[in-house]
Amino acid sequence: VFRKIHQQITNTNTNTIKYNLLSELESLENNINLNLNKYELICFDALDEVSNRDFSKAIKIISEISKYYKSSRIIVTCRTHYINSNNSLFLSDLPDFEYLLIDKFDVEQVNNFVENADLDSEIKRFLNTKINSEANKQLKSVLRVPRYLSEICKVISDNKLTKDQIQ
Repeated sequence: VFRKIHQQITNTNTNTIKYNLLSELESLENNINLNLNKYELICFDALDEVSNRDFSKAIKIISEISKYYKSSRIIVTCRTHYINSNNSLFLSDLPDFEYLLIDKFDVEQVNNFVENADLDSEIKRFLNTKINSEANKQLKSVLRVPRYLSEICKVISDNKLTKDQIQ
């Protein structure tokens, strides 16, 4: 399934990918025969990217897959506001699932992350100054989200951006 989706990503737009993901899930539900080992891990990443129209259907399909593959671990990632707004759906269709919240970093964790990132020392000092400053609360809020901080550091590193370019 993931190989097919990856191939589709390079050739199509986002709406098509979302549709194809749902059709792949439906295909899994109808032909549940993944030949999984006893301790296989199944991951459905970014469930919040499924359209509102298809969201409950995707949850039901994941529920069916979880019933069929009882010995496998299933991880579903989704933004918090989707879980909150669809709480009853999650609780009714995925009652045995555990829910974990990945919280924002505190300032010390951001500083540690930046310090260990593959970045130039001048960039590290610049980012640490920004996170420790009270001046830009919006930027500070963004940098505290682990995923965003990781992506920002990756973009800076991959593109060898200078302090002037990221200011």
